[in-house]
Amino acid sequence: MNDIYEKLEQISIIEFYSTFEYDREIQRYIGDKGKEYYKNGDIEKAKNCQIEIDTLNFITKSDAISFTYAGTDSVGNPFEYPNIKLFKDEDFIYLTKRLDETNNEYLKARYSHVLWHSPKKHLKYGKTAAESYIEIAKLLYQEIDDSDSKSFGIHIINILENAILISSMFKDKSIFEYAKGFLLQVVRNFSHKDKLYVNTSLVFFMLDQNKNFKRDDFQGLETEIYNIAQGEYDFRKIELLQLGKKIDIKLGKNNHYWDKEIAECYESMSYKREDDTNLVSTQFAQEAAKYYKLAKDEKKTQELIKRYQHLKENMKLGRFSTKIDLTEIMEFVRKFSDEISNKKIGEILSILTYDRNILPSYDELEKQAEEQKKNHPMQFLFSTSIIDNNGHVSEYFTTDEESKYHVILQNFGFSLQFCRSHLLREIFFKGVLKGNITTFDFTQFMREKTWLGQNRTTTIKQGEQEVYNWLNLIMPSINDYLVQLHFYLTNQNNHLNFVLCIDSLAVKLEGILRDMVNMAGGTSFFFTPDKAERSVAREKDINALLHEDVIKNLISKDDLLFLKYLLVEKAGLNLRNKVSHSLFRHAQNYSIEYMNLLIIAVLRLAKYEYYPLKDKINSAVNT
Repeated sequence: MNDIYEKLEQISIIEFYSTFEYDREIQRYIGDKGKEYYKNGDIEKAKNCQIEIDTLNFITKSDAISFTYAGTDSVGNPFEYPNIKLFKDEDFIYLTKRLDETNNEYLKARYSHVLWHSPKKHLKYGKTAAESYIEIAKLLYQEIDDSDSKSFGIHIINILENAILISSMFKDKSIFEYAKGFLLQVVRNFSHKDKLYVNTSLVFFMLDQNKNFKRDDFQGLETEIYNIAQGEYDFRKIELLQLGKKIDIKLGKNNHYWDKEIAECYESMSYKREDDTNLVSTQFAQEAAKYYKLAKDEKKTQELIKRYQHLKENMKLGRFSTKIDLTEIMEFVRKFSDEISNKKIGEILSILTYDRNILPSYDELEKQAEEQKKNHPMQFLFSTSIIDNNGHVSEYFTTDEESKYHVILQNFGFSLQFCRSHLLREIFFKGVLKGNITTFDFTQFMREKTWLGQNRTTTIKQGEQEVYNWLNLIMPSINDYLVQLHFYLTNQNNHLNFVLCIDSLAVKLEGILRDMVNMAGGTSFFFTPDKAERSVAREKDINALLHEDVIKNLISKDDLLFLKYLLVEKAGLNLRNKVSHSLFRHAQNYSIEYMNLLIIAVLRLAKYEYYPLKDKINSAVNT
């Protein structure tokens, strides 16, 4: 192994961090040697070669040891490479020996950092790693002025973060103070504007490390950042001003000029980006209005609000369309709905409550999203914004998780549009027409087979109790729907109008969820200060209730996704919020599809397995 050790000992830190191919060359050399050892039957040396390669391949960032890549094998089992969990005791013993032998600072940092995260963890490994990282950072920083390689700066940021985070764990703060001193030296050197990303990145890191960096460490930085920002434009200037504002807040100041200049940048960009769609220009005007308001400039705030309104009203979004052959889907819908509608109401409603054909499942939608990401990765690279009926941007999907969730919601909508809504409509049409779905039978089913049909007793205050039954509140809506449907199907000169039944039923679901939270031991209210800073109680709205841990633990992920899509998701139907805030302005907005889905939501929430007090129900009620 001496040839390999000599090769490793000669690693040039400058060349290693500036040229990716240099690292590959070293690894190829060790790999070829390992193959020779293996071929000659020297398994021990071949194994040691692999340990060296694995150690070189770890990603070390923010004092974490992680894999270079991950995936699944040929049979679908997940794997990571390299994986420190697969290292054995003898592998760590080998690294300990190598650490004692080497004089190369890069190898010292590598070996000791891996050992620091191993079962052999010891303070001496952390100290060695931190000290070596500081020396490497100092060496790279000396070269950064003479190099056009941006990677030097990126490596300095990562290396110093490692040194700070590791050394901050020691009781002896000498190494930490040494690392911190050098980091502050780097941060405060603004002489090279093209290397400004190093300064700003490290300042952001400092702001995240409240325990490690105190107020005095930031003194004067806000002035430097502000002065540099004056020579920048658009997003770059905004980024610097926002950083300066953060430093200003850290120092206990509250200067509004940061917000005003950020607002001016967004206003300027809004005018620059006017085009046929006005989409980007509108968003910039919205941001400008927000920051002018923070700057307490009421005149400019109103000016930008008017500009935002004008741009929004003149926004022109592109449309696309395609033809989809629904022949096979509608054949399934007709066959399945015929079969269901011939059954008695108890069977019909049980199928609507439990059958997996009624609504798409979370797992199948997640699988579709992952397939889309694999086959169409460009779809996940760009931020998606949701524009509401009034033309406002109401939500963004930016991160990988957010983009994935957006695709799941999008595919849920496609499933409803192309299949499930047709199926529900056919089931209710045929069931009502055949006399198998009536108000009387529906009420009997809810009373006998669901917890919503049982009397609820709750204590209001001072021992005062209230007894109520949800059927008295939800059945008027369902009755109105079924009666209208019957008259329409028997005489189509009658007109359907679901305004009252949808308005009523959409908001009742919030109360049902609130009861479920309370019965499950959760809290359906919160405390907040009023204008005089007095603590007052407020009821949580449906958006908060659907994100309560007790609800997430109680309701299946399939039903929870459906309820969120139907009631509150802006990328979904958002029905409860549209009803509650009177965003529907035409009777035609109150469609039969909405009413059908609301009935499904009632049935899903009415399941006894979702009733936290089900064990206390008289056994005669359970079936």
